[in-house]
Amino acid sequence: MQEDINNLKICMNTMKNDIGYIKDALEDNKEQHKEILEKIEGWIKSSKKEFAPKWVADAMKYIIGAFAIALIAKFMNLI
Repeated sequence: MQEDINNLKICMNTMKNDIGYIKDALEDNKEQHKEILEKIEGWIKSSKKEFAPKWVADAMKYIIGAFAIALIAKFMNLI
């Protein structure tokens, strides 16, 4: 019985150490998470400056779509 209690104490001590390591790792992850969020926010700010507005992208889609439809119609007339 005493041996079982000693084994239980050893296991509990090991679990306590493991939980401490997990806690430390989580705190490190919080710092890394903050750094990643800051990098993402910086990228978003810079991408808004570098990319064209949404209406330009929509206009390009319509122009390309119209060109593709015209091209398909031209091939259909040849057949």
